[in-house]
Amino acid sequence: MAMSYRDPLPAVHGSVLVLENDVDLGPLLRDVLTMAGYDVFLAQSSSEALAQLSATSMAAAVLEWSAPDGSGEVVADHLLAHRIPYVVASGSIGQHMLPARHLWAPFLPKPYTITDLITGVESSRGSGVPVEDRPASP
Repeated sequence: MAMSYRDPLPAVHGSVLVLENDVDLGPLLRDVLTMAGYDVFLAQSSSEALAQLSATSMAAAVLEWSAPDGSGEVVADHLLAHRIPYVVASGSIGQHMLPARHLWAPFLPKPYTITDLITGVESSRGSGVPVEDRPASP
């Protein structure tokens, strides 16, 4: 059976969480990342994103910083604590406005290209997540 252009490729790169509150952009990001080989979970709010993270093991995430019920920062803190790489893709803030603990993550200002999105996700996965410096226990 031949695949049509609408048939998604099998997920080979793992699961990705997409936190995007734009109802038109979210499904588009899901489709693009699905065609790139990811199994995509879409969330429109921080609470939805955190629920997805509790239910599913994610390989990476794409976060809009401004979510209706909080912010992407809450989700980014959770991802950082669990060493899950992420990309901040936002039109509401600039990279210079991110808290210092999140500056290592790739930043995509809106509008961005499909290539930028896929490259950002792959780059975040390839570079890993920094480990917090903690004082040694006595």
